[in-house]
Amino acid sequence: MRGSEMRSLLIIVGVLLVVCAADVFGMGKSDGPKKDAEQPLKKEAAEVARPVKEPVKVEPARQPIKVEPVKKPVEVEPVEKPAKIEPVKPSAKPDEDKVVLTVNGVPVKSGEVESRVDGTMKKQMGRMRPGTPPDALKGMRERMRQNVVEGLIIEELIDQEVKKRKIEVAEKEVEGVLQDILTKNKMTLEQFKEQLSTMGVTLEMVRDQLKRQSGLLKLLELEMKAANEPFEATDAEAKKYYDANQKRFGESVRASHILIKADMKDEAAKAEAMKKIEDLLKRARAGEDFAELAKQYSEDPGSKAKGGEYVFGRGKMTPPFEQAAFSLEVGQISDVVETTYGYHIIKLSEKIPGKSFDDAKADIVKNLGEQKKSAYWRTKLMPRLKSEAKLEWSPGEKERIDKVSKPAIMQPPRK
Repeated sequence: MRGSEMRSLLIIVGVLLVVCAADVFGMGKSDGPKKDAEQPLKKEAAEVARPVKEPVKVEPARQPIKVEPVKKPVEVEPVEKPAKIEPVKPSAKPDEDKVVLTVNGVPVKSGEVESRVDGTMKKQMGRMRPGTPPDALKGMRERMRQNVVEGLIIEELIDQEVKKRKIEVAEKEVEGVLQDILTKNKMTLEQFKEQLSTMGVTLEMVRDQLKRQSGLLKLLELEMKAANEPFEATDAEAKKYYDANQKRFGESVRASHILIKADMKDEAAKAEAMKKIEDLLKRARAGEDFAELAKQYSEDPGSKAKGGEYVFGRGKMTPPFEQAAFSLEVGQISDVVETTYGYHIIKLSEKIPGKSFDDAKADIVKNLGEQKKSAYWRTKLMPRLKSEAKLEWSPGEKERIDKVSKPAIMQPPRK
């Protein structure tokens, strides 16, 4: 679900929302042109250690409790007139109108914060291994809430500055970027909406972010022109980048997969997952539609709605997955592949040749230009907007944000 325009949003706006990823919202630092695929499998995953609790001691009762019989039944007076029950009026969710803080006088409300946190948690829960301790989930939610609040502050500052500078973004500009995303990912609008729904994100949320992105890009160009700083990459810069990053422009593949997750430390869970994936492998090799099987059974939220499909080059996936995908012939289905996430079967759809410099130049120039704008945003414009902003926090909210920290105990990633 990520075209280069969507990545621009992630890189430049720096707002952490739901879809990772995609993925639709988040903050990242670009180091050059990206592939069309979203990575379903991270090479490393840290686990939060489960705290050990002491067993609760239960003291035996020293003496049985004596129950006195009721000597006389309690008389209940009949109700002469039934009480009138008023219908319950629908009300807003608890605290959704509570103001978390104001940004230059504009309120950021709890309802929007929690809605975005819920969407992000929904996406992350789909990627987590079974058995995550409740305390770890609670800590994760607080860290996500911190990121969401910080992201909403940045969004509001962007919106206010764009309005102040009278920058206009036409709806057709937003629709053009959205259509590019659909085209590059070979998705229909309905497929895209289905993908978003798995992350708790709506199409209108995406449109709002794309509009904000377009406004920010125009704002950055105005700022950089005024500061006499170049915001477009030259052909020479593009060629230098191409020569230094040959691996990025090598062969890639279009492949689909079905994932059945398993806790790889739990033998019973592994056996159950293996049984499921072997059954799906038999069905796929017997001729059932692989994409439909992926949509119905795959446990990878990043590709499920697309029939399990990704496009990726070397070095983008976890090694066992990559090796299996690149070793297949077009149309071939792999044997069961084991990774730290569980068990996969992979079907290769296409082998895509590497790009020459002439083929890659336009994308490189565009992405290097975005890097320049991103750097200006991070180092100059955003710090200025934040330093000039007046933030007024509701009681307890600033303390809640400030006390959020990273997990104290982390295990080394699995190899």
